[in-house]
Amino acid sequence: MTSSADSLSQRKATFRLRVLRHFEEVTHNVSATCRHFGIHRSQFYDWRKRFEQFGEHGLRDARRGSKVSPWRTPPHIEALILDIRTEKRYGAQRLSYFLQRYHEIYVSAPTIRRILREHQVPAVHLKRHPAGTSQASRDQYPW
Repeated sequence: MTSSADSLSQRKATFRLRVLRHFEEVTHNVSATCRHFGIHRSQFYDWRKRFEQFGEHGLRDARRGSKVSPWRTPPHIEALILDIRTEKRYGAQRLSYFLQRYHEIYVSAPTIRRILREHQVPAVHLKRHPAGTSQASRDQYPW
């Protein structure tokens, strides 16, 4: 975590602690405390529950979402895609067709693009004519 994000998380935790202390020491009324600080009561109860469970550290922002997607393409299929790409130099759509036909695996073209981008595989750029053999260059230099 960067220092600016860490300091922001610390400021939020300090504010949340102020809200809880205001409730305990001043008002003893959840509605009045929430109205005073401009927060929703359900938010107050979430903060209080986290404070009771984890103390002051529980008032900091928690990491959101799961770290691993259950729908992620398996590593052996990603390796197969990368191997075929190095051998055949196919684009994403053609790789998808190739996997369906010869390996009986369906992986969508956008998923293949994502895998190639994550592994920093450069895009396929096939030239139609080698350098200097285009029709324009043949007309310009007839020898």
